[in-house]
Formats: sequence, structure tokens, C-alpha cells
Amino acid sequence: MKIIGLLLVKLICILLPLALAGCNKSDANNHKPGETMNNQTHLYVAFENLLRNGQTLNKAALKGKIAVVMDISLDAREKVLAVLAANKKVLLVTTTRIQCYSPDGKQEWSRPKSRVAEAVIKDNQIFYQNNHLFLESVTLNNKLIMSNLPIPSAMSEEAELQLLVPLEKQFLNVVQFYDKMEDYDAQYYLNFNEYGSPTCEWGHKAAGMMALPPLYNEKSSQMILAGPQNIHIFDAKTGDEQGNFPLPMPELYNWSGSPEGLLYFLGKTDDKDTLMAVDTKGEIKWRWSPPQSKGWITTRHPILTPDGKVCVLDENTIWCIKDGNEQWKVETTTPGYGCSLPDGSVLATIANKLIHLTPDGRENLSVDLKDTPITPPTLNDQGEVLLATDSKILRIE
Repeated sequence: MKIIGLLLVKLICILLPLALAGCNKSDANNHKPGETMNNQTHLYVAFENLLRNGQTLNKAALKGKIAVVMDISLDAREKVLAVLAANKKVLLVTTTRIQCYSPDGKQEWSRPKSRVAEAVIKDNQIFYQNNHLFLESVTLNNKLIMSNLPIPSAMSEEAELQLLVPLEKQFLNVVQFYDKMEDYDAQYYLNFNEYGSPTCEWGHKAAGMMALPPLYNEKSSQMILAGPQNIHIFDAKTGDEQGNFPLPMPELYNWSGSPEGLLYFLGKTDDKDTLMAVDTKGEIKWRWSPPQSKGWITTRHPILTPDGKVCVLDENTIWCIKDGNEQWKVETTTPGYGCSLPDGSVLATIANKLIHLTPDGRENLSVDLKDTPITPPTLNDQGEVLLATDSKILRIE
């Protein structure tokens, strides 16, 4: 019986990716039943999720000197998702592969030449989704540690991995399914898996589209999901639901969560662009709207600083808010990405520039990148900024 069971597991592992071949990454916020799903809109990668959950970058020591780490050569439909750095390695994550480079730009390895939707580094391993539903992990020296199929699915469904969180002995997955046989009826799941095991325990399963990307609070060990009508809060170790409350705004675009448990929502109330702070019991702590609304950049989450400020982007302004009051603003053209540093300062990309703003909003440094960045800035172990353009990975020293 054990042999038959192993054969069945292997058969499923072979057939399921083939049955789901051709699935594309879609924007879970904008997808409607009957629409063609694509992989060119909102992409959820681990680095974005770290920032969305209130984690700041390490200390940066920038002088403004630019160096090209490597040139990028992409296939026709390949998209860059993120640049990650660990243990003096530079990793380029695209929609089809992960490439590892030495600090001098020499490629050391590349895998898996299939589909990548999520990648995260933990304990000098990189965890990623492969072949639509397989989850794998490799060391930074390209040694395969784990490969398994944690997501059971009917053959008629298309699946998207929305978030991957490696823990000590298990990992959490948040998955959105679309049933093609039922006019794209959707369900989403919070899934708990032991490392290396093809079995899983479902922490939460519900009908409908998630209203926002999932959040994981490492400090409180909580997974926070936004369903079609309610916010659900789960214990990330047991899967038990700890509470829920109705969505705080009728129209939601994005959000972030602080380690202290406050959730910051970007949306619209009474036809006004609104930033709202809500605790995990659903109590509104404060709300703020810009005096002249120019429209939020909906694919950018609120940037949280360690000293309690929140920075948000509209079409031509970076706003800094604390406790519902405006602290400062910076007029810009074409805001891109942003992140915070431990001293409360902010790194932001604006058109072809990287700027460093002091905690009180003054411009401390401006670097002309000569090209438009397509990933958020990240820092390597030396405190240097790494980011990607369409053709290069740049290092700002």
C-alpha cells in the first residue's frame, strides 16, 4: 500500500502542473469573472510583502556613486519581479526564473526556467513557487533542499500563490483559485504545510476574491487576510481564527500592517481619497484625506517608518502622515517605489532618480539613475542600494 501511495503522489505531481500549464499571474484586485488573466499587473513578491508588513531596511551609507552590477537579458515575455540580496549574493527574480550572481556580476546559477510568482530568502535559502503549484527551496549555492506539492486542487481550477511565508518547521501559503468550469467562481485558502511533506492542513477556506494582498505580522505571528466582506486574523502557528471585522471602507486599494498591530488602508470614502488606521479589532484610530485629491497610486502600499509615520503616494506628491496629521509633503513627478530606513528617513524612486529624504522630509541625496527603476530599492550587507531597470541591475554606493 505504501508503494501504491507513493506512486499516486508522484503521478499527481507530474500531471497537475501539466493540467494547469498556461496559467498566468493576474491582479487579484482587478480580475473579474470572464476576464483574461495576465501577468503584467500587480505582482506579489516577498520584498514587497516585507515592506507592506512594516519591516524596514538595514542602515544605508550612501554616497551617491552608481555602479552597474550586471546587464539584464530577458526573454520576450519575461518580467522582473525583484532584486534580493543575502550573504554577498545578488538574486534577480523574474516571472520565469531566479538567477544568482556574485558581487562582481558573474552568474553562478539559474533555475527553474518555468514560472515564479513568489520568492523569499530565509536562513540562506531561497523559497519559491515552481511549475505553478510546486514549492521548492535551494541554498544560495544552488543545492535543492525541498520540493513538494502543497496545494490540492481540482483540475478545472487556476491557482495563484499570493504569499509564501517560511517558518521554523512549516510554511504558510495563501492561494487564490479560479474555477474555469464555473465562470471563474473564486475561492481563497490559507494553507499550512510541513517542510518536505505533500500533505497540508487548511487553516482557512472561503469563497470569493481577496480584496487586498495578504499580510503576515512576524512579531505577533499572525496572518491577516482581506476577504470579500471581512478582515480575518489568524494565528500563524495553529491556523485558529483570532477575530474578524468588516472591511473599513467600501473601496479599498492597498494596505500595510505595522509590527505593533495597526493596519493602514488606502481607499476612498465619501468620494475622497482616504488613509485610515485601524487596529486588529476593527476600531478606527484615525483617518486622513489630502486637501486636494489627485488619486492614489493604487499599486503602492503605505510606507511605514519606525517612528510611527506613514508615507503615501498620489500622482505627484509624497505625503507623510502621523496620527492623522500631515508632517510634510514632497512634490514629485512620476513617483515610483519607496521604503523606510531605521532612522525614520525614506528612500524613494521618482522618474529616473533615487532620492533619500530625511525624517523631516528634506532631500538629503539625489542620484540620477539614467533609466527608470522597475523594482523597489533593497540593501545588501554593505548598506548599498540595489535595484533593477529594464536593462541593468544597479548598485548605489
